[in-house]
Amino acid sequence: MSKSLNMIKLALVFLLPLPLLIIPLSSLERFPSLCLIKSIFGGECPGCGMARALAYLLHGDLPGALHSNPLALMVLPLLGFLWLRFMVINTHNLFSPPAR
Repeated sequence: MSKSLNMIKLALVFLLPLPLLIIPLSSLERFPSLCLIKSIFGGECPGCGMARALAYLLHGDLPGALHSNPLALMVLPLLGFLWLRFMVINTHNLFSPPAR
C-alpha cells in the first residue's frame, strides 16, 4: 500500500471516536434503536445501547452510561487499547525506513 493511502487510513482511524465526542448527549435518546435483534424479536441484545453508553462515558456521564449499557465500562478500555495499538503500530510503520 502506498504511503499516502496509509496516511489517509491513519487519519480516518484517528478521527473515528470524533462523532461520539461531538454529538450532543441530549440528542442520543431521541433516535430510535438500530438494533436488528430488538427490531425482530422485541427484546434487547447485550449490545443494545452500547453507542449511547460509549458516548456518555466519553462525555464523563457515568450514570447515563450505566443506564444505557453497563458493559460499556469493559468495552471502552478495550476499544481504547485497540485504537491506541493501531495508531502506534501504523505510525511507526509509516515513518520507519523501508526494510532492505
